[in-house]
Amino acid sequence: MDEGQSHTVPLARTKRIIILVFFSTFGLAYAFNIYPFLVINQPVNGEILVVEGWIPSALLEQAAELFNHGSYTMIASVGGPSTGETADRIEQTDAYRGKNELIEFGVPAEKIVAVPVWELKQNRTFTTAKAFSLWLNEVKPSVKKIDVFTASVHGRKSRLLFRRALGDSVQVGIISANSEESEDKFWFRSKRMLYLIPRNTLGYLYALLFTF
Repeated sequence: MDEGQSHTVPLARTKRIIILVFFSTFGLAYAFNIYPFLVINQPVNGEILVVEGWIPSALLEQAAELFNHGSYTMIASVGGPSTGETADRIEQTDAYRGKNELIEFGVPAEKIVAVPVWELKQNRTFTTAKAFSLWLNEVKPSVKKIDVFTASVHGRKSRLLFRRALGDSVQVGIISANSEESEDKFWFRSKRMLYLIPRNTLGYLYALLFTF
């Protein structure tokens, strides 16, 4: 091996080590920080609790308990078609499903409103947020603070899109409720979370960059 080759081999090995260390460090930082980044809890003590109707029943029960023991004046269940991209009747929407289950969990019916989306043409959360914004402007224009209640790792994305839909005139808080699968920050132990965390990371980044 000549002198040039002897220098090339260690240099290539050093580059591989640097690349390995970089990706290992990035991977560890992602693994231990992405969960608390996505699962954000920053309520603003809003007047209305806005519940995304698609969330699991266990989380709807938590939302009902929060409402019944809190100071919210009303609760809005929001959501689009439960299946497919269109709905002909309110019964076919997550908004209706969420409202019914909240009533079952003890929320007075007169305190709940369903705000449905009939057709999903783009991002589900953003479409829902815009529908709620229209409803709020028409029915409750005096409300200036709301809290959005959603499922764990969807929290940061939901807050971002509701803020964009409602604009600067309405303060948006967020409550990211935990399910059994996502209570542990060591999310990589769960097969379900191994799917949900990367998916919601990409979803948040897409919403941040391309959804307006």
